[in-house]
Amino acid sequence: MARIWISEMKFSDDSTLKFEKDDIVVFVGPNNAGKSASLKESSRLLKSKVKTGKVLNDITIEKEGDYSEFFEQLETNSTKYFDSNPHPSYQGFGYSIYEPMVRNKWENYKNGLDDLHSFFTKRRFTRTKI
Repeated sequence: MARIWISEMKFSDDSTLKFEKDDIVVFVGPNNAGKSASLKESSRLLKSKVKTGKVLNDITIEKEGDYSEFFEQLETNSTKYFDSNPHPSYQGFGYSIYEPMVRNKWENYKNGLDDLHSFFTKRRFTRTKI
């Protein structure tokens, strides 16, 4: 089974948190402590590690599994469709990934997952209007 996880988060105050692949992490703190910002910025850094945020400076991404395992998961959990392009795309909840880009993004994951990040992560919002 192919997996992606964050093994380290470096914060703007120079503190660092390290995680193992099976850790469950809970952010707890007062309002405006940076909990939501940390989650949003970590999601953005999973996609592309080009910019730092206000709370997070960097994350370290790790992966498990090889390309064939990941591609099998992608095919199993996605809808394959063809449009005007010569190769198919894979679509699912919150993502659409063009097949020729898949291997490159999987192999170069340390720089960010680009479109693959939505295959591995789902953002849920806690704020709702009443």
